[in-house]
Amino acid sequence: MSLETPKNPFTQTGVEPEIADFLFAIRGRVEQSVGDDTSLKTLRRASRAARLGWSMAGPKVPVIQTPDFGMPSRLFRPDGSKSSALLIYLHGGGWVVHDLDTHDRLMRAYALGSGYAVLGLDYPL
Repeated sequence: MSLETPKNPFTQTGVEPEIADFLFAIRGRVEQSVGDDTSLKTLRRASRAARLGWSMAGPKVPVIQTPDFGMPSRLFRPDGSKSSALLIYLHGGGWVVHDLDTHDRLMRAYALGSGYAVLGLDYPL
């Protein structure tokens, strides 16, 4: 019996190859963690765990605040200034999975790359 390496379906979507590989690896970790239990609670936990290590690594932003808007939020200021430019970021996850932690790295990268303050809002799932 020969075991075939599964094909990466994300390579056929037109996304950059490195992103396709990342998505495929994350999907594999989630599938392995979930097993036969595909309840929403299990999928949320597995999806968060699969992304967390990557998300918490990466670039550092000098100023991070947690303003009170009635929901969890994070404000990243790349240079510590009070720039008026602001990007409001709503994380992916289809209103079902993910949170500020799973997208922390992206928000930091956007703040550093753009020079804008980035406000991440964590809407209720």
